[in-house]
Amino acid sequence: MLLSAEFLQQLEILALRIQKTRNLHLAGEQQSEHLGSGLEFHDFAPYQPGDDYRYVDWNLYSRLGQLFLKKFIEEHDMNIHILLDASTSMAHFPDKFRLAAEIAAAIGFLALRQLDKVGAAYVTDTVTRELRPRKGRTQIFRLFDFLNEPPAMGATDLARVLLQLGYRYKHPGYAVVLSDFFDQNDIEPAVTNLLRRGWQVLLVHILSSEEIDPHLDGSVVLVDAESGHRVVIEADTIRDRYQERLQQFRDKLASMVSFGAHYVPVSTQDAVTEVIFKAFRAKGVVR
Repeated sequence: MLLSAEFLQQLEILALRIQKTRNLHLAGEQQSEHLGSGLEFHDFAPYQPGDDYRYVDWNLYSRLGQLFLKKFIEEHDMNIHILLDASTSMAHFPDKFRLAAEIAAAIGFLALRQLDKVGAAYVTDTVTRELRPRKGRTQIFRLFDFLNEPPAMGATDLARVLLQLGYRYKHPGYAVVLSDFFDQNDIEPAVTNLLRRGWQVLLVHILSSEEIDPHLDGSVVLVDAESGHRVVIEADTIRDRYQERLQQFRDKLASMVSFGAHYVPVSTQDAVTEVIFKAFRAKGVVR
């Protein structure tokens, strides 16, 4: 079991901060087959030639002598898409992938309690395995089973995957990306593309404690976990530069908050309870 029954019970007090997608309709217009929580009255609109008389507000006509139609807001179900980085660099430190799966399970549990549709996918340079978005109590068991069976790892191209996600679905959703973001391609254009299309984006940046504060001395051979490229370095001479570059890396990802994304950096030393109840609360992901 990814999450204990005790932790799931604790999650009952939380809710994901999700902005539902909403469309404006005149009464009588064809509604979406994906109608969510129904129609909410919004305003009146003057009758136009060709409008259906059946949807005229006759009470308003009797008072004002003018024809008006009611306008409603349609609220759509929100699709939550949880993307887990299945790259070799994530697998190199097993605790990274374990924490990613636990966070994914917690987010899925919260979203399903809010009657949203939840799906998940393992991604490298493409979607390698997928659980399609569904709602309902049984989906949580499908999600937990899915997260307990990670696929083979590969190289990363999150930018490509996020671009494909934006064009694949008609209505904007909520994209949760759980990754170390060790990617040759800049994901900023893909993230901003989703945001422009009305998507909400949560970037959960997972690094191992060794990656955050490596304890290296003397001559060290470093091997790129994904490309296999090797380089020999003197640890003492690059320690400060490494910390500087790591901070720049995190700052680059954090800068996407200015476009509307959420960014939450976490360490494998963090328990999932700390991530959800402290880090997510501090960043406004949950309430």
